[in-house]
Amino acid sequence: MVTLQQRRESRVDLNTILRGLLANFKVDQNVLDLRDPELFETFAAYCVVGQFYRDRFEPDEMRTGGAHDLGIDAAAVIVNGEFHTDADEVARAIQGGHDLRVHFVAIQAKLEERFQAAAFTEMTEGLYDIFQPGPMQLPANDRIKNFRKIVDLIFADIRRLTPKPRLSVWYAMAGTVASDSPVPRQRVGEQRIEGLDRLGELKYRALGVKELQELYQRASSVSAVLRMPDRVRIPTFDGVGKAFIGVVKAQDLVENLLSDGVGAVRASLFHQNVRHFQGYGRTIATEPAVNEEIRQTLRDPTARNGFALLNNGLTIVARDVNPVGDQIHLVDVQIVNGCQTSYVLYDELANLSNDVQIPIKIIESANEDVVDLVVKAANSQNQFRVGDLVARDAFQKQIELFFAGQTPDRRLYYERRSMQYDGMPMEKARIINRGQLTKAYAAMFLDEAHRVARLRELELSRGKDLFRDTDGPMAYYVSAAAFYRVEWLFRNGKLPAIYRPARFRFVAGLKVALLGADALPTAKAAYRAACETVIECAWDPVRAESVANEIAVAVLTAYEAEGANARWNDAVRTARFRLSVANTLVGLNAVRIAGH
Repeated sequence: MVTLQQRRESRVDLNTILRGLLANFKVDQNVLDLRDPELFETFAAYCVVGQFYRDRFEPDEMRTGGAHDLGIDAAAVIVNGEFHTDADEVARAIQGGHDLRVHFVAIQAKLEERFQAAAFTEMTEGLYDIFQPGPMQLPANDRIKNFRKIVDLIFADIRRLTPKPRLSVWYAMAGTVASDSPVPRQRVGEQRIEGLDRLGELKYRALGVKELQELYQRASSVSAVLRMPDRVRIPTFDGVGKAFIGVVKAQDLVENLLSDGVGAVRASLFHQNVRHFQGYGRTIATEPAVNEEIRQTLRDPTARNGFALLNNGLTIVARDVNPVGDQIHLVDVQIVNGCQTSYVLYDELANLSNDVQIPIKIIESANEDVVDLVVKAANSQNQFRVGDLVARDAFQKQIELFFAGQTPDRRLYYERRSMQYDGMPMEKARIINRGQLTKAYAAMFLDEAHRVARLRELELSRGKDLFRDTDGPMAYYVSAAAFYRVEWLFRNGKLPAIYRPARFRFVAGLKVALLGADALPTAKAAYRAACETVIECAWDPVRAESVANEIAVAVLTAYEAEGANARWNDAVRTARFRLSVANTLVGLNAVRIAGH
């Protein structure tokens, strides 16, 4: 007698279209060893999450299937636009007092052509057990327990949950979705979960082969259709196909472009933007809370009707732009200017009447140089810092990729754009922003450790020597690694806090102590060898601490030479202090070389 499990595993009559989709997916995602049931679970997870989370993620990490899976084959959570499957990652991501926007995702994926009522019921019962606040009653495997831990972490401080978390439940199958697929049975489970009063929105959706194919294709790019009847075609130049300017209803913009359809902003729309969403407080100490002002305008019944006159609007770049009647069809969309306005509009959807309109400029181009030009032109009219515009430079991208390309134990994250990694699950100390990298590089390679406290002055005086593509990204990684290690030594008590005002002396000193005071060699092999000498030391905590202790002696000697009344913050800013430290370290380096 053939068991149900044997029938499932021996199944070979998969829909032809689905077989093609799975074959492509297996190669694209390098999941060549998965059996069909596990492959389908992974594929369904990719299709579902890919529609509202466009950064790279590992769909296989979502899989929870197996014994005691409570009918849940895949699960994840999106917190403030970032994807998580691990409870420890979530714990790090929610540190701090910021508000949390949470979307839970649960998926059941069955290689069956017909809807399996019993399996769906099992999933709804399992979800109830996971989201109810008391101890779990059903036996669960480790991955399900991990998901429950994530739920507990999210609900630990309900004051931060604005609005209440969302839960979307997806049932994927290898057939055709009937009009009533899980609908007759979903209300029972839905009502039980709603009765917990912990979730703000609960959605169920069934996915057949047709729906999965659409989601799989959609996961490759963001497309949209906007109604823009009063548009004007504007002249273009080389690298630009078509370009239009006009206004659209803000409500239409939110519903048809900004919203991912399941309760969040499409964060992927803003990858080319100079700055991520800055929230509703002051973005810079000297700037007003601009986003709060936008929000108040939208909440004012009179002022919001003139929003198109009060707001600069959005600049959109798309690979394909096709006007059809009153509509304009966009493929592979990026919002390169207007990130702040977009997020506020999304948040204020309830206040967007038909009279609220937003100016839009749409540019058709796939040319990266054109995108750079558009971004710089659009943002030069706003109150952005010089460094935010620098973030678009090609060399800045090279640095970002070089950092990310290191092995996990030596990986750092270069924050080209302000708040680029906000809320992401990584060691925050490994995020090096532009200001920190500028200071570290200037201290280590431009002999400017005494001037790094005044970043703006440093950028103006040495700007021509910073972020030159002829320098190569490796030297910037060297200085970033040194900065990371020095900060680590202070955080872990390996260096006394009294030396912290001189921390960039330690960054610069690491290079002088190991290589001497001369500039980096220009010959490729010698340059790489010199960089690797510092890198090896920076990623060896014991050796780095030993060298740092030598630097500390030099720093203390220089400080004591300033006199009994010297203040650390003043002393470290003098050229005299810089020379004293460097000379001491050069001597120590000479002794070290002689000893070898």
